[in-house]
Parts: sequence; C-alpha cells; structure tokens
Amino acid sequence: MSPQTAGMSITVYFDYGNYSENIVCFTLADGSFTASLLANATGTWNVQAVFYEDASTYGSMSQQLVATVEGPSFLAQYALYLGLGVGAAAAGSAVLMLYLKKWRNRTPTEEEW
Repeated sequence: MSPQTAGMSITVYFDYGNYSENIVCFTLADGSFTASLLANATGTWNVQAVFYEDASTYGSMSQQLVATVEGPSFLAQYALYLGLGVGAAAAGSAVLMLYLKKWRNRTPTEEEW
C-alpha cells in the first residue's frame, strides 16, 4: 500500500491476543509512511495498515502482516549488572594488590615472632 499523496492519514493496527493498539501516521511526499510500536509482550503480532477513502481518494487496506517480537538477548538484558560486576572485581583486585605490596615489603618486627 503506497498512496501517492503527501499528508494522508494512515491508521496502523497492531494486534496481539486480547491487546490491540492503533497508531495514526501520515504519508510523506513519495507516499511512504512509518509507524512503530514499543511492544509490551513477546510473541506473534498482527499488523495491518488502512487508509480510508475521502471525496477524492479511494480507501485501501494492506495485507495483514505477521511480526514476531522476541525478548532482549541475555547480554542486552543484564549488561548493567555484568558491567558493575566486572568493575567491582577490578576494584577489588586493585585493592588486594596494593595491600599485598604493602605487607610483602615490610620486615617482621620482634613482636610478630
């Protein structure tokens, strides 16, 4: 579906189970349009675009498309925690190295023996 008129109202329907969302967007000069939705569930979504007829243009409806929404990868989901863990391990290692360096170069006193 590609109307060759700029500024036409297009309604895009996103359906997932019992959840449905409609987004209204407008065509560009070349008739193209873009609609996006931040999906709140993973699974199979049905997407369909419609523009309604008016006094000078016949309406049209796209074929229903099927989009599969997947969850984020393990790395994308837990990157913050992994980064904090690596940073904490590096800081702990630095503190341990400084501590060992301080105590290795020290000679034992009479009281320690």
